[in-house]
Amino acid sequence: MVAQSDFIENTSLDVDDLGLSASILSHPGSSTSETSSGRARELYKRSKRYFIGRQFVDAYTTIHPLISESSTLYRSVVENTTMRHNVWVLYIALLDGIIGLPEEELKAGFPKDTILSIRNAVWDCTIWDQVESAYNKDPSTSLVLNLSFLCLKHPKRPKLIESKVKSYLDLTTGPVTPDILKLRECYATGVLPACTKWTEAQKYIEETDFSSSQRDQLLIKLSRLKSEYDEMTNRKTKLRKKDKQHNTAEQRNLADPHVHNPDKAPKEIPVPSLPTFEQDMLAWLRFVLLFARTSLGKPTTYMLITVIALISFQSSRRRLKQAMTDLLEKAKITIAMAARVRYL
Repeated sequence: MVAQSDFIENTSLDVDDLGLSASILSHPGSSTSETSSGRARELYKRSKRYFIGRQFVDAYTTIHPLISESSTLYRSVVENTTMRHNVWVLYIALLDGIIGLPEEELKAGFPKDTILSIRNAVWDCTIWDQVESAYNKDPSTSLVLNLSFLCLKHPKRPKLIESKVKSYLDLTTGPVTPDILKLRECYATGVLPACTKWTEAQKYIEETDFSSSQRDQLLIKLSRLKSEYDEMTNRKTKLRKKDKQHNTAEQRNLADPHVHNPDKAPKEIPVPSLPTFEQDMLAWLRFVLLFARTSLGKPTTYMLITVIALISFQSSRRRLKQAMTDLLEKAKITIAMAARVRYL
């Protein structure tokens, strides 16, 4: 949503503000005696040609004196019903075309203040106020319909559009014309859905003086629009959930520096399995114990060798081999001492 304060309040612009030559406003064959009505008619035709050729800058510059209250031609347009209608229909179509331009093309063709003014007219619905002023608060239904389509195509403030259309429909009296029916249809299947007022839209269709066939068609259309809206909403919800999961995963990865630097990741140090050392150890212990029992026969010597064996067996794997070597040396010394004692 665009805040109103972001735009200038006055939508009227001076021709010179556009940075273009004002000579385009005068016809080569014109004279001072030409009436204001004739000049207005000529400017309208020229602006229309520019619009058809998608020369939106020239079209806007040319038509602007006809819709600006400060212009001397404004009164002549207001007093001519047909000219007034044609001018405002063209201006509405022109605003739609300008807003649809790419940003680069828009900035290249119009000054910043003009761009803000045009966007303000559509996004904040200030063009309604301009039209109501030109029509003395009583614009034609066909023009209100065009305004509704324009603002719904660029719905920055859908609730404001709803207020405008609803107020006009509530004040409408007299016979129901085709334009009134089209405006009611637009309100039920365009304005209210834009405000996500689906129940109110259905109720409005059921209670409004539509024909049976038209009412059924509108209800079907409303149901289809609701289904499309729900599908779009679900899709957006899934995308948000997926993005959230993706962001969470990225944050987790950023917290682990090894994810982005696999070469620096700590590598597992394989724990050496030493079944051969353990088996040799056990075999050597059995031999030592058996030798101590059979050769020495002395409890103290037997206990000494057993303690040495147990201590060696409890050593860590990294020192297992060294422990075996030490045990072997101790055993040799013990056996040698036992043999010497035996011969004495």
